[in-house]
Amino acid sequence: MKKVFVLVLALALLCSSALAAEIGFLPPAMTSPFYASCIEGATPVAEANGYDLLVMAPPSEDDYATQMSMMEDMITRGVAGIAVCGINLDALIPGIQKANEAGINTVLRRNAWPTSTVEVALKNGIPEYTIVKGV
Repeated sequence: MKKVFVLVLALALLCSSALAAEIGFLPPAMTSPFYASCIEGATPVAEANGYDLLVMAPPSEDDYATQMSMMEDMITRGVAGIAVCGINLDALIPGIQKANEAGINTVLRRNAWPTSTVEVALKNGIPEYTIVKGV
Protein backbone atom coordinates (compact mmCIF):
# COMPACT_ATOMS: atom_id res chain seq x y z
CA MET A 1 0.00 0.00 0.00
CA LYS A 2 2.91 2.36 0.69
CA LYS A 3 3.97 2.00 -2.94
CA VAL A 4 0.60 3.27 -4.16
CA PHE A 5 0.83 6.26 -1.79
CA VAL A 6 4.26 7.02 -3.19
CA LEU A 7 2.96 6.67 -6.75
CA VAL A 8 0.07 9.06 -6.09
CA LEU A 9 2.40 11.51 -4.35
CA ALA A 10 4.88 11.26 -7.23
CA LEU A 11 2.09 11.85 -9.71
CA ALA A 12 0.85 14.85 -7.71
CA LEU A 13 4.34 16.33 -7.72
CA LEU A 14 4.78 15.67 -11.44
CA CYS A 15 1.43 17.36 -12.09
CA SER A 16 2.01 20.31 -9.81
CA SER A 17 2.16 22.73 -12.72
CA ALA A 18 -1.00 21.35 -14.35
CA LEU A 19 -4.31 23.20 -14.16
CA ALA A 20 -6.52 20.12 -13.80
CA ALA A 21 -7.91 19.52 -10.32
CA GLU A 22 -8.15 15.73 -10.55
CA ILE A 23 -5.73 12.84 -10.54
CA GLY A 24 -7.07 9.57 -11.91
CA PHE A 25 -6.52 6.26 -10.15
CA LEU A 26 -7.32 3.20 -12.23
CA PRO A 27 -6.98 -0.09 -10.32
CA PRO A 28 -7.55 -3.40 -12.13
CA ALA A 29 -10.85 -3.93 -10.23
CA MET A 30 -12.24 -3.45 -6.74
CA THR A 31 -12.34 -7.19 -6.03
CA SER A 32 -9.51 -6.96 -3.49
CA PRO A 33 -9.66 -4.98 -0.24
CA PHE A 34 -6.10 -3.88 -1.07
CA TYR A 35 -7.36 -1.26 -3.51
CA ALA A 36 -9.93 0.10 -1.05
CA SER A 37 -7.04 0.63 1.37
CA CYS A 38 -5.02 2.29 -1.40
CA ILE A 39 -7.87 4.71 -2.11
CA GLU A 40 -8.30 5.42 1.59
CA GLY A 41 -4.62 6.32 1.87
CA ALA A 42 -4.18 8.03 -1.51
CA THR A 43 -7.17 10.37 -1.18
CA PRO A 44 -5.68 12.55 1.58
CA VAL A 45 -2.32 12.61 -0.23
CA ALA A 46 -3.99 13.87 -3.41
CA GLU A 47 -6.08 16.40 -1.47
CA ALA A 48 -3.05 17.67 0.44
CA ASN A 49 -1.51 18.49 -2.94
CA GLY A 50 -4.64 20.25 -4.23
CA TYR A 51 -6.24 17.41 -6.22
CA ASP A 52 -9.36 15.29 -6.05
CA LEU A 53 -8.74 11.58 -6.58
CA LEU A 54 -10.94 10.26 -9.40
CA VAL A 55 -11.25 6.49 -9.04
CA MET A 56 -12.57 4.25 -11.80
CA ALA A 57 -12.28 0.47 -11.82
CA PRO A 58 -13.63 -2.25 -14.12
CA PRO A 59 -15.90 -4.89 -12.57
CA SER A 60 -13.32 -7.68 -12.95
CA GLU A 61 -9.57 -8.02 -13.37
CA ASP A 62 -9.91 -9.50 -16.85
CA ASP A 63 -12.01 -6.68 -18.32
CA TYR A 64 -9.36 -5.00 -20.49
CA ALA A 65 -11.87 -3.14 -22.64
CA THR A 66 -13.54 -1.42 -19.71
CA GLN A 67 -10.22 -0.43 -18.15
CA MET A 68 -9.16 1.08 -21.47
CA SER A 69 -12.49 2.89 -21.81
CA MET A 70 -12.12 4.29 -18.30
CA MET A 71 -8.63 5.52 -19.10
CA GLU A 72 -10.00 7.29 -22.19
CA ASP A 73 -12.73 8.85 -20.00
CA MET A 74 -10.05 10.22 -17.67
CA ILE A 75 -8.16 11.68 -20.62
CA THR A 76 -11.36 13.30 -21.92
CA ARG A 77 -12.01 14.79 -18.47
CA GLY A 78 -8.55 16.35 -18.62
CA VAL A 79 -7.14 14.89 -15.42
CA ALA A 80 -3.70 16.12 -14.42
CA GLY A 81 -2.31 12.59 -14.29
CA ILE A 82 -3.28 8.95 -14.22
CA ALA A 83 -1.98 6.27 -11.86
CA VAL A 84 -2.88 2.93 -13.40
CA CYS A 85 -2.48 -0.61 -12.11
CA GLY A 86 -2.67 -2.19 -15.52
CA ILE A 87 -4.40 -5.45 -16.21
CA ASN A 88 -2.64 -5.81 -19.54
CA LEU A 89 -0.14 -3.24 -20.78
CA ASP A 90 -0.71 -4.16 -24.41
CA ALA A 91 -4.38 -3.23 -24.00
CA LEU A 92 -3.45 0.07 -22.30
CA ILE A 93 -0.79 1.24 -24.77
CA PRO A 94 -3.30 3.14 -26.97
CA GLY A 95 -4.64 4.92 -23.88
CA ILE A 96 -1.16 5.77 -22.64
CA GLN A 97 -0.34 7.11 -26.12
CA LYS A 98 -3.48 9.30 -25.96
CA ALA A 99 -2.43 10.52 -22.52
CA ASN A 100 1.02 11.31 -23.94
CA GLU A 101 -0.56 13.32 -26.76
CA ALA A 102 -2.77 15.20 -24.26
CA GLY A 103 0.23 15.99 -22.02
CA ILE A 104 -1.12 13.86 -19.16
CA ASN A 105 1.49 12.16 -16.98
CA THR A 106 1.00 8.42 -16.52
CA VAL A 107 2.31 6.31 -13.66
CA LEU A 108 2.29 2.52 -14.03
CA ARG A 109 2.03 0.10 -11.14
CA ARG A 110 2.32 -3.70 -11.23
CA ASN A 111 3.79 -3.64 -14.70
CA ALA A 112 7.04 -5.37 -15.50
CA TRP A 113 6.50 -5.03 -19.24
CA PRO A 114 8.69 -2.90 -21.47
CA THR A 115 7.29 0.53 -22.25
CA SER A 116 9.48 1.57 -25.15
CA THR A 117 6.50 2.58 -27.33
CA VAL A 118 4.98 5.00 -24.80
CA GLU A 119 6.24 7.58 -22.33
CA VAL A 120 5.45 7.08 -18.68
CA ALA A 121 6.43 9.42 -15.87
CA LEU A 122 7.12 6.63 -13.40
CA LYS A 123 7.00 2.86 -13.56
CA ASN A 124 6.81 0.78 -10.42
CA GLY A 125 7.90 -2.78 -10.98
CA ILE A 126 7.94 -5.16 -8.08
CA PRO A 127 9.86 -4.48 -5.84
CA GLU A 128 11.88 -1.60 -7.30
CA TYR A 129 10.97 1.89 -8.48
CA THR A 130 12.31 2.81 -11.89
CA ILE A 131 12.16 6.21 -13.55
CA VAL A 132 11.47 5.44 -17.21
CA LYS A 133 11.52 8.87 -18.79
CA GLY A 134 11.82 12.34 -17.29
CA VAL A 135 8.94 14.76 -17.54
